[in-house]
Amino acid sequence: MQNIKTIHWSIVCDTHTAPRTGTVRPFAGESWPHMARFLVQSAGNDWHLVAYSLDDNGGEVERYELDEDTDITVDNDPALWFRDPYAQKHHPLNEYVLIGSYYIDHAINGPELQNYVQPYAWPGGYTVFYLDRRDNVMCPTCVERNILSATDMNPQNSEAITSHGINYEDPAMFCDQCGERIKSAYAEDAA
Repeated sequence: MQNIKTIHWSIVCDTHTAPRTGTVRPFAGESWPHMARFLVQSAGNDWHLVAYSLDDNGGEVERYELDEDTDITVDNDPALWFRDPYAQKHHPLNEYVLIGSYYIDHAINGPELQNYVQPYAWPGGYTVFYLDRRDNVMCPTCVERNILSATDMNPQNSEAITSHGINYEDPAMFCDQCGERIKSAYAEDAA
C-alpha cells in the first residue's frame, strides 16, 4: 500500500456557478468519507465529481469519477474511495484499541509501516473515544501517548482500554486525562 498524502477533489454542479475544488489530508485526521457525502448531498441535480490521491512524492495513486446519472452502490460509493485497508484494525494486544497505519519513507532504510490510534470511526468518520477500566473517557491522542498502559490487559492495570465508542450527541464530553473536548457527531451546535 502506498501512503496517500493528500486527496484532491473537484465538483461541477448546478448549485454553484463555478467548479468547487479542495484538498483532504487523511494523515492529518481529515475525513474523506465526510467530505464525499457532503459534496454529493449538496451538489443538486446535475453534478460531476472527480477525486484523485497523491503519494508523498506527488505521484497520482488513485483516481475516481462519478456523476448524478450513476446509481451509487457499494462498488462506486465516493465515501469508500481511498479507503485505507489498514484502517479499523484492532491493536494486537487489545481489541478495544482501533489502529490505522501509514508508511514513512526513510531515505536510508526505505519505507516503514507506522501504526497510530484511530481517531475516527469507519464508516462515517465520527470521532472515537475510549474508556479505561475506571470508566475514564480518553481521547485518541491520550491513548496514543499511553499506548503501553492502554494495551496492557493485566487485570491490575486500571489504565487498560476496555471499550471504545462514538460521541454522537454529547457536546460536553471531555477527555479525563488532558481535558480536551471530544467532538460530537450531531450536537456541535450545542457546544
